[in-house]
Amino acid sequence: MLVVELNEFDPVFLEKNAKKLNLKNILYFLSLNYSETFTLESKEHHGLDPWVQWVSIHCGLPFSKHKIARLGQTKTQKNKQIWNKLGDYYKLKWGVWGVMNAPCGSKKGRCFFVPDPWSFDEEAYPAKLNEFISLPKYIAKNYLSPEISEILKYFLKTSIFMSKNIFSGLSIKIFKYFLKGMFITGINIHSLTTLLDYINCLYFIKYKKKYNPNFSIIFLNHIAHLQHHFWNNQNNLHNQMKYGLIICNEILGELRKNNSKNDALLLLNGLKQKNVFGHGLYIYRQKDPKNFIKQFISFKSSVNQNMTNDGTLKFDKAENTDIAEKLLKEIKLKIKKCRLFYIERLSPNQLFYQIEIYDLINKNEKIVFNEKEISFFEHIELIAERTGVHIPSGDIFYKNIDFPHKIENHEIFKYIENKFKNKI
Repeated sequence: MLVVELNEFDPVFLEKNAKKLNLKNILYFLSLNYSETFTLESKEHHGLDPWVQWVSIHCGLPFSKHKIARLGQTKTQKNKQIWNKLGDYYKLKWGVWGVMNAPCGSKKGRCFFVPDPWSFDEEAYPAKLNEFISLPKYIAKNYLSPEISEILKYFLKTSIFMSKNIFSGLSIKIFKYFLKGMFITGINIHSLTTLLDYINCLYFIKYKKKYNPNFSIIFLNHIAHLQHHFWNNQNNLHNQMKYGLIICNEILGELRKNNSKNDALLLLNGLKQKNVFGHGLYIYRQKDPKNFIKQFISFKSSVNQNMTNDGTLKFDKAENTDIAEKLLKEIKLKIKKCRLFYIERLSPNQLFYQIEIYDLINKNEKIVFNEKEISFFEHIELIAERTGVHIPSGDIFYKNIDFPHKIENHEIFKYIENKFKNKI
């Protein structure tokens, strides 16, 4: 069985533009059997998020039971993931690549495992794959404030790993679509992260061929990212989105070509987005997370940056966590007169923080704390006006497996397990 987790894609948008661009592999997947998925969570940033919904899908429990609310919470997950159950109970081989907010869990049946780039507690297997993901992991957490020395260090690690295939067909494919990206969009963070999904796909296929697992998953995030930023309207396709759809079509083509016709095949999005272009929803992120937090907290802490405007703070003792929690909750904006952060206690020594601003901010705005003021835009950058937001429904396209017409996200686990249970 091959599960393709194409995060948050909108099938109506994909189908319309796939027809325009003659992207036959996207159209093939969208022509498979179909079921609708849903979740009971309704508020973005508080359960209606991919790092929550994929956990539900992978462990077979709704958010109300697994209670994993934040990206990077892999160590606290004690429930068996679907691949662990297949390995432990059914003695099957599995390979998992890039899955969001998921622990590796039991090693039984493991052929390969690659965590998402925002995970700071999980390691890849085989261990040499940690070299491959070292640069993406660093960039994912530091793309607004990268240190040149760190980029060079991780770039060297990833390059050495990939250089083993320098004269292979794999490298030729990567170079071909790198050039296509240069022509369509130029070189930027969005085109590079889009290309990264294609590179991940090619290496996933390489390891899948090598180990031949009974069950495999690949997670892809580029369509979700592009819908959030470049989904301007249905009739005017942004060049970044065009390149993203071309890459998506190539990825699905490679996966289709390298999957047995008799194997079960699933394409799912976890949840999908709706278009909100022009609705005035803005997303902000601190330019330099570590130095930004130091503006407010003088004692020792470590910052693990998450995907967008949030992160996890770790402290050496609970007393300091108490002080930091109270302090961060009291920080306000001077002109807008609202709080800057949403703060949540994750453990005695950990805080989750998120910039809780979604409106357009005055250029003269100040951050006020402890009778001090600092410039908002000195430390915080407007990333973009949002063009896509999460909604509680999703989609599954599939063959050689059965699902009911409508299914709650966490129930997908049961039908995947039953597919193997009935074969054994």
